[in-house]
Amino acid sequence: MRAARLGMLLVTELDAFFRRWGVTAHQFNVLRILYVHDPDRKGLSRGFLEKRLVQRMPDVTRLLARLEAGGLLARHRPSEDQRTVLVTLTDKGWDMVEQSHHPLLALNRSQFQNFSQAELQQFIELTRKALDRRAVFPDTKV
Repeated sequence: MRAARLGMLLVTELDAFFRRWGVTAHQFNVLRILYVHDPDRKGLSRGFLEKRLVQRMPDVTRLLARLEAGGLLARHRPSEDQRTVLVTLTDKGWDMVEQSHHPLLALNRSQFQNFSQAELQQFIELTRKALDRRAVFPDTKV
């Protein structure tokens, strides 16, 4: 239960942090995925985004609609496949990710400021190990 409490505390702090930009941590996660995986802004599918979300969500379409309404991303259908909908960052979304980068790093550092450098490295390694359950449970989606 302590791991769950830590996770909830971190998400609560992230939500408070992103409130100044008018988004939640979940919404920012979508923007970050687009920023990292689509630097040329050609577009990514909803399925691609869903697979990379930190926390699985049942209604990604509605989440995308809210971000689109806020002018942070755009959706379009490529001419070569009208069945597909691709998502891209707008200039406003791109700028938000870039502007939040350094303040977000500062927040992350403050969240673990009571760790020594060695403890932090060990925590990161143990977290990676805990998340890499596919070796033990191959059907687990992490």
